[in-house]
Amino acid sequence: MRRITFRVGVSEVVSSMIILLIVVIVGVMLYLNLYYTATLNQQILSKELIEEEIKAQEHLSLLLVTGSSTSNNITIILASGTNPVNIVSIYVNDTLAISYNPPLTLGSLEVYELTVESPIELTTNSIIRVKVIFKGGTVESWGEVS
Repeated sequence: MRRITFRVGVSEVVSSMIILLIVVIVGVMLYLNLYYTATLNQQILSKELIEEEIKAQEHLSLLLVTGSSTSNNITIILASGTNPVNIVSIYVNDTLAISYNPPLTLGSLEVYELTVESPIELTTNSIIRVKVIFKGGTVESWGEVS
């Protein structure tokens, strides 16, 4: 008597199709992941570039610093850039002279003259260092006391 055995399995064509389908699905998933990551990084970089461009336009220049020993006042002449600038504080020789709360806003493309009472005693023919801190950074300059 002969035994009948059944071979149960998957044909080579069907198994090749299943493997091909798995490879295509994995490839599409990798492509979508890389595309998403590249797009996200591009958006983040674009946002940072715009923020840095705005910061770069918030420019402030110290044109002149002079002090008066008789009145103990310091005169500061400032020029602002293409965007308005918010001044936070002014230091004289690393000593706080004035702090603005809320910040002092200077318009764009204008020249300003600020007079600040010195926190230190000014003597004739001495040199002072004035540092202006604004939201876009810090500028400093040296001046002479008369």
